[in-house]
Amino acid sequence: MLEIAMTTDKVTWFRQLADARKGSPKETIPQELADAWTDIMVEAIHAFHEPDFVMLPAVDYVDNLSDEDVKNRIRGYQEGYDLEYLRQAVGYSEEGFDLKSYDFSALPWPLQRSVVSHWDRLHLEYLRAHNGLFYWPDIGYVWLLEGDVKVPYRDVDYGRKPDYADMACLGEYGDFGHPIYYGVDYDL
Repeated sequence: MLEIAMTTDKVTWFRQLADARKGSPKETIPQELADAWTDIMVEAIHAFHEPDFVMLPAVDYVDNLSDEDVKNRIRGYQEGYDLEYLRQAVGYSEEGFDLKSYDFSALPWPLQRSVVSHWDRLHLEYLRAHNGLFYWPDIGYVWLLEGDVKVPYRDVDYGRKPDYADMACLGEYGDFGHPIYYGVDYDL
C-alpha cells in the first residue's frame, strides 16, 4: 500500500531561490564576463585581416586544456555568436553590430588556444573577485549558500551573493521592467 508522508518542514529561502532559478548553465554566465570574453575574440579576429597578427597566451592557463576542449570552447562561442549575428541581421536590435560573419574555427590553431587561455584567465579572475561564486559545469555559475545549496547566478544579483531580501523578486520582470514579486514563506 502506498503511503504519502506529509512534512511540516519549511523550505528555506535559499532552497526556494535555487529551485526558482533552475535552467541552462548558459543562463548563469555573468554578462560582464561574457562581454570580456567577446573583447578577447574581437582582438583575435584581427588575424582574419592582418596575416602577421599574434596574440600571446595567458601563460599560466595555456596548457590546461586538451585540443578537444579548446575546439569545444571555440564551437560553443561560435554558437552564441551565430545566434547574436542572426538576431542582429534580421533587425531585432538597434545596437551597432558588425554584420560580418566569422568562422572562429578558421583561426590559426595557436590563436584559438591563446583565446581560450585568456577566457580561462578571465573566468578565474571573475570568480576570485566575487566571494561565494563558484562554477559547476553541469549547473554553471552558482552562489554557494548555507550548506551545499547552489543558487544559479543571474545578472540581477549585480555581482553580490543573494540574501533573504532577494527572494521576494526572483529575477522575473513584467510590464515596463517592473519586478514580479512572490511570497517568500510557504510550507510544504
